[in-house]
Amino acid sequence: GVFVGMFTDNHELTDEATLALRIGILSFPVVGAQIVITQFFQSIGSPDFHLPVSFPPAALLLPGLAFLPPFYGVEGVWFSMPLSDALAFAVAALMLAYHYKKKMSGTDLRTA
Repeated sequence: GVFVGMFTDNHELTDEATLALRIGILSFPVVGAQIVITQFFQSIGSPDFHLPVSFPPAALLLPGLAFLPPFYGVEGVWFSMPLSDALAFAVAALMLAYHYKKKMSGTDLRTA
């Protein structure tokens, strides 16, 4: 409320913006981890892993925006971002686990 209150005196707008910010920042921890995983795959020169890991946040946001608002209203719009980020992190973590498992088993990742 304090941050939003610096920009407006409208209490209704302050309440809505505060809720939106609180929901929006829910995904910050997983977004950071997802970015690190994406950069890892880019740094090892693995486009087969980098592209699928870096693309999901945008791809998952649109279905969330299409399906959540009819059921949850404005909150559905706000929750679509952290939900897509969490799902993108799950994809990145699974791909990292797959990479690690293949690396530890000695399988050549380029031919697997």
